[in-house]
Amino acid sequence: MAAVTFVPFVVFFSFPWIFVLANQDIQEVTVKPGEDVTLQCQVHESRINSQLLWRSGNPGSRKAVFVCREKHSYEEYQDPSFRGRVELRDPEIKNGDFSVILKNVTINDTGTYECDYSFIHICIGYRPDPISTIKLTVTDSESKAKAGDDVTLQCQGPRDNITELEWSSLDPKSAGYVFFFSRDDRSHKSLQLPSFRGRVKLRDPEMKDGDASVVLKNVTTNDSGTYECRVSAGSSGQREIVRNFIITLTVTDPRLKAKAGDDVTLQCQGPRDNITELEWSSLDLKSAGYVFFFSRDNRSHKSLQLPSFRGRVELRDPEMKDGDTSVVLKNVTTNDTGTYECRVSSDSTSEGDTPDPISTIKLTVTDPGLTAGRKDGGNKDGGNKDGRNKDGGNMDGGNKDGRNKDGGNMDGGNMAVRKARNRGIGLAVGLSLGPLLASVVVIVVVVVVVRFISCRKYKVLKETNLY
Repeated sequence: MAAVTFVPFVVFFSFPWIFVLANQDIQEVTVKPGEDVTLQCQVHESRINSQLLWRSGNPGSRKAVFVCREKHSYEEYQDPSFRGRVELRDPEIKNGDFSVILKNVTINDTGTYECDYSFIHICIGYRPDPISTIKLTVTDSESKAKAGDDVTLQCQGPRDNITELEWSSLDPKSAGYVFFFSRDDRSHKSLQLPSFRGRVKLRDPEMKDGDASVVLKNVTTNDSGTYECRVSAGSSGQREIVRNFIITLTVTDPRLKAKAGDDVTLQCQGPRDNITELEWSSLDLKSAGYVFFFSRDNRSHKSLQLPSFRGRVELRDPEMKDGDTSVVLKNVTTNDTGTYECRVSSDSTSEGDTPDPISTIKLTVTDPGLTAGRKDGGNKDGGNKDGRNKDGGNMDGGNKDGRNKDGGNMDGGNMAVRKARNRGIGLAVGLSLGPLLASVVVIVVVVVVVRFISCRKYKVLKETNLY
């Protein structure tokens, strides 16, 4: 009985030539990979027990997303890629609600989905407008990377008949393509912007299943921006754009280097709209305050800014278009070396919550003048091999082989040092010989006195004839 019931359905997928008489409004839904999406459809209550279906794809490549009759789903008629991922929002289809939930979507789920009665096609010989048509786009609209990474810009085209693929930058300063492909002439390198030549390739050279993603190699901060993917399909005479993806890429360099006096851009990418607050702070400063602070109500708050940054920091884009919350730090000095953090709040941020940092950048500022001074070590002879004086002596750093440990010159050292040393030695010798000389003098004096007394006594005795 089930086979008989579903004959019209099987016949429908076997005859893709059945045409559409008129177009209807198409709902556009955009979600990110991994999310669940509801495909809405409202049928007449008198038809809730009829054979209903959700299908995807273009004529000639239809897929059954979900098939239902009398409130019972038939998984055996479902395309394998959708099995276990689709369910009715209301299993009872109350009030004609034939909406379905597609779970854990991937970029391959991008496409056009139609809700319809499956039996009409055979009964009346043509396919009228579907009950509901939804154009689903699954894309990670924001991509973040570090300088030097390879980044995949994802784009999903139709599964076949891709005639042209265009990847372009929406930066008004860049006129040209990031990547261009046509079925006739393959990739056109002459149309590619010079900064992207040799750095972009198709993720799948065969673009199987409509994979129009490209890999951008060795990204730099200059690659930050918004990229657009446009996929055309159809015959050479009737091409039409069937896919249009927009991706924002943010490339940060956590090891940002600059020279004293340079202007440095600290990059940060916030949400595209509804930014309420922006905070740039330094993690190395103990002082309370911000490098830069902005609020939607009071604009920038200079009173909250650290004194050393006042008048030196400004938004790269005062309007913060597309969520550009980068700031320019002007005339940097070595004192600006440190780690900087960017935090962004939006309408979706709960009151009182501290948003997580979006961007963390380590800035190193060098002063070429100071570096050159340290390199020559003072005198032309360059001092010791390691450029340092072993004992911190003269500025010339001593002999090349370090033999004068006192840091003296090659001619024997500083004259004043030698004189001072000699005076010290003389004083030490004098102090050590003093007692000995005094003893000798005393002995000499004693001998002279004794001899004088003896001679005098002898003379007296002689005169008195007593001797």
